[in-house]
This record gives sequence, C-alpha cells and structure tokens, in this order.
Amino acid sequence: ARAVPSPGGRLDGVIIGIGCNINTPRDDLANIARPVWPATSLHAETGEVYDVDTIRRRVVANFAGELPMFFDLGFAAFRRQVNELEVLMGARVRFRVHDTEEVDGVFDGVDDLGHIL
Repeated sequence: ARAVPSPGGRLDGVIIGIGCNINTPRDDLANIARPVWPATSLHAETGEVYDVDTIRRRVVANFAGELPMFFDLGFAAFRRQVNELEVLMGARVRFRVHDTEEVDGVFDGVDDLGHIL
C-alpha cells in the first residue's frame, strides 16, 4: 500500500495492490515460486476465461462497499472473517522485521488492529 499525500499534507488517497492470477494457464503457474502453496488462477481452477476489467470492477466495488464499515468500526469489524479465512492459522511461520530481524513462532491470527498475533 502507498499513501497519496496532497501538497498541503492531507492524505488524498491510498493505493492498495493485491495479486490475483486470473487467466494464467497452469503451465505458466508452475514457474511462479510460492513459499507455502502452489500458485493458481481462476482460469486454472475453473477452465473459464475471464474478462479482467470485469473482475477488477467487481473487486473495487466490493472493496468500496466495505469502506463505510471500516471507517466506522475499524479493522476489528473484519477480524473474525480474516482469521477464519487465514490459511496459515496455527502454522509455524517466520517473519522478517525491517529486513534485519527474523521472528519465528506459531501464527495465531491477527488482532483488532490487524497486527499479527
């Protein structure tokens, strides 16, 4: 994510990037190095070819639809759902902190602020 400040120092926006393989064929997915599970795509899983602009519009619309709740209640409103969907829950993990320190432990989800437990 990246903040977009205005000349007066006010925050005018945030750029958030997510990765989603949409029409990537299985042969190309094999070349994507993944540390935990293999890469996949919507096309590889369903055999369908998707319109990328339609997917993008749907993701943006869904994200924007959740913003009022986020602004009102913060990340805490989403914590339970995030933790239920977390594939690393209970797994031994290693995190790099500021590129200088590694922390080992068991991933126990995130707290109400989105911090790793």
